[in-house]
Amino acid sequence: MTLIRILYDNHAYSTDFTFGWGFSAYIVHENTRILFDFGESWAALKNNMDLAGISPESIDLALLSHNHWDHNGGLEDFMRINREADILLPADFGGSEVFDAPSWEGVVNGRDVLFIKDSMEIRPGIFTSGSLPSDAGVMEQALGIRTEKGIVAVLGCSHPGVDELVESLKSFGNVHAVIGGFHGFDRLEYLKAFELVVPTHCTKKRDEMMEMLGPKALPGGAGFSMEF
Repeated sequence: MTLIRILYDNHAYSTDFTFGWGFSAYIVHENTRILFDFGESWAALKNNMDLAGISPESIDLALLSHNHWDHNGGLEDFMRINREADILLPADFGGSEVFDAPSWEGVVNGRDVLFIKDSMEIRPGIFTSGSLPSDAGVMEQALGIRTEKGIVAVLGCSHPGVDELVESLKSFGNVHAVIGGFHGFDRLEYLKAFELVVPTHCTKKRDEMMEMLGPKALPGGAGFSMEF
């Protein structure tokens, strides 16, 4: 069983959850608890984690999709609280505007992290697309989770393009569902190949996707939860 719960988003799926510009998702796959992205602030993310009954210390694996403020906002505080989780950052992560660190060669403020360059299987059934370049000036990775129905792709903003990120994950198997921010992606016909599409966060053509895909699309938001 795989659980995916959106913890932070522009939209509120549950009225109890704080919402605002940014994204974060909590995934449980087998016995691994994953946090993908960290919203625009730790206070907002932590509030929603508390509402969902999720302890920051329980996270085993944490990934940052790309180095923008609305995704990395809670990262530093998370790393202070949780000292055990494996941290996977995009290959171009760095700069004093994020952390004050003397070196980015695998260590952030004394914490060993992994800078992701290529697509890879992180743990059994858990994949990264690798860090792909984008016109936004950042590299970005997507997360893939293997379920009984196929791979579920979880996206941050899709600056490299939804298709580029998903096609990279297809090297690990058939992609069943795509969840996350699609930014300005306008090749909507591409999305018809998937059994489920959940647009969130920065998706500019959200309404058009919902109309075109009908029952194959669900509106995401803070508090949205689904099992595969």
